[in-house]
Amino acid sequence: MSHLKPGISVMSIAFAPPGELSRKVVKRSNARVTFKYPSWKMQTSLQCESENERNCMLYLDMSPHVISFRPQPCVIDYVMHGQAHVHYPDFYVETHSGRHLIEVKTTSGLDQHIRDRSDLLTKLLPNHGFQYHVVIAELIDNPVFLSNAWYIKRNGKIQMPMLAREQLRRLFQSMGGIPWRSLQSTPDNPYLNQYICQLIMEGLLLVDLTKPITAETLVAWVNYQHAEGEGTWASLISKKVQ
Repeated sequence: MSHLKPGISVMSIAFAPPGELSRKVVKRSNARVTFKYPSWKMQTSLQCESENERNCMLYLDMSPHVISFRPQPCVIDYVMHGQAHVHYPDFYVETHSGRHLIEVKTTSGLDQHIRDRSDLLTKLLPNHGFQYHVVIAELIDNPVFLSNAWYIKRNGKIQMPMLAREQLRRLFQSMGGIPWRSLQSTPDNPYLNQYICQLIMEGLLLVDLTKPITAETLVAWVNYQHAEGEGTWASLISKKVQ
């Protein structure tokens, strides 16, 4: 319960200072397991309360549409059904199309209160400059994607010379799709695989991470148009929780 009185129609949002959480996640007294996620995009280790939230962070890290994100960003005071409540969204996400607040929930966790809250905040938050979304945890628990994403992220942490970047851009634009087997490191080019992973993370190379990567998997150069669609974090969002 919050300090707001029942019947008040306004809603307030209080953001934690940069680099801080609206509530502490990882602490020594926790009865359940918590996690820290090393974010490539944010260049820091981020706290999360569950493996589902960590999986969501990986999607956000790997989506070129996402500019930045942070966990436990704020506290929302709101009134629903005549009662005052507080809500701590799991993530704040900034994209090329706007600002978003995200909650990650399992299907079994979608009780009536959560459904009603989702409907209410989806209607109210645009007035405050945010879109509100619920991400269904089962949709981001994709073993193939997670395995591919961790591999790309682990190998893509490299400082790529501008010359190598330009050479690869010209190569892909002249040849179109190149099979994965031809993009592995060799003695003559020991960092090629890492460069490819870096360009995938930046959204300059396109590969379907939802399918197993084989020797024949095609990788192609893309002109990213900042569009939301399949394969991005946006495709996992339930616009309305049914």
